[in-house]
Amino acid sequence: MKNSIKGWKDIFSFTFIQGIKAKSIIISTAIMCVIIIAGVPIASLISSKSETKKTSIEEVCIADMTGIKIAKDFDILKNVKNDDETENMYSKIKYTELDSQKLNIDENTGLKDIYKFDKDSKKVYLQITYLEDSFDIEVIYDGKGKLESEDVNNYSDFIKDNFQKILMKNMSVADKDIEIVNSVNTINYCNIDSVKDENNNTDASLNESDDKLNSDKLEDDNSSSNADGKHSKGKYNILYTMLMATLFILTFCGERIAMSIITEKSSKVMEYLMTSIKPMAIVVGKVLANLLIIGVQVGLIAISFITAIFVNTSITGEKLPESLRNILSRNNFDSANVLTILVSIILLIGGIILFSLIAALAGASVSKMEEMSEGIKMFTFVLVIGAYIALFVLTSNTYEKASVVKYVTMLVPLTSVFLTPGALLTGYLSAGLGVIALLVMIISNVLLVRFVADVYESMIYYNGTHLKLKDIVGISKQNRNGSKRRAE
Repeated sequence: MKNSIKGWKDIFSFTFIQGIKAKSIIISTAIMCVIIIAGVPIASLISSKSETKKTSIEEVCIADMTGIKIAKDFDILKNVKNDDETENMYSKIKYTELDSQKLNIDENTGLKDIYKFDKDSKKVYLQITYLEDSFDIEVIYDGKGKLESEDVNNYSDFIKDNFQKILMKNMSVADKDIEIVNSVNTINYCNIDSVKDENNNTDASLNESDDKLNSDKLEDDNSSSNADGKHSKGKYNILYTMLMATLFILTFCGERIAMSIITEKSSKVMEYLMTSIKPMAIVVGKVLANLLIIGVQVGLIAISFITAIFVNTSITGEKLPESLRNILSRNNFDSANVLTILVSIILLIGGIILFSLIAALAGASVSKMEEMSEGIKMFTFVLVIGAYIALFVLTSNTYEKASVVKYVTMLVPLTSVFLTPGALLTGYLSAGLGVIALLVMIISNVLLVRFVADVYESMIYYNGTHLKLKDIVGISKQNRNGSKRRAE
């Protein structure tokens, strides 16, 4: 094996120097760096403008059925600050307590009979009950009025996030009250015109109305599921971004290797190289050189990203735009540790080597520049198949559940390079399975290197029509039979 790769250092240095000086590399890298440095502050400015929200809600009428006189403490919400210490958009809302004794509530009364709205109303009703060790809050609005469902939904989230502040003000929290304060509270909002005139009774109150709202197909905002949804979306974005970045890197690296070999093979350069360097050394040198070129590009992009953070901080006062903060949140990487990070990096490198070897074979299968597209087509076909399978698993959410499809995709080298690194970092794949995927990748690379070493020399010297996969396998069999005869 040592003799077969003798001279790889010369190929490595030559390919790296020529590649790093190539205009295409310089221009593409410069464009990416500029986009990152300029794009992060621009995205932050755009998101900060879009995040400046307003509410149309002017008045909140509170129907307190808890018996602890909690309605009077809602004014504390006016003092709640945003994360950037600015005044929240609900600080101007007027809170009014309803006399629950005067509400027209009995077994045959519908919500429309209890809660009245003026034309073009901009108020909502809060119906609060305490039952079975939890507070239930119903946010009721008029769908024919001036309020949008999204506005009411956002206000419901605001109440949910700050309800404990109201409780803290209402009671001096002792040990016996901790359980109440930390109770699971459910908050819903509903369009009053979407609710049928169901019976309300004071004993069952919101628990019953919950079932009615669900049966009438109204929106339900469950705090825990909402948080899980945000988590899941953030992790999905990480997996999707890593898949696309990996696809870009493999396409860029593989096509460069294939085109380089095709160009040199169809010219006098390859004939000159063959006089002093083994064919396999060409593959090793080109693969490692392109790995280093990618490493340099990734390093420059990382420096650009750090620079963008400083630029963004000086312009907007924020390190990152909200969208990027959500993606890079620590909660999305709660399963990441030294082992999973290391396995992910090695797996990515192994995947690049695997597809680079396939690209080298694709390049060697062509003898003329006119047939270059045929050689690239073979590499692209394998790459696209692997990427599309991984993309299917991702978009169908198969990666979230234990299934044969998920584990096959995460372990097979042609697809694992796209999904497994991200799945390890986000917790969708265990470290043990990640190590198994890495071992499979290493074994696959070793076997492919042996196969390439077996056929590459014959392919380099071949000057006929474009070789297909069955032709390459045939060359491998011939070379093995020849080796056996020589051994005998």
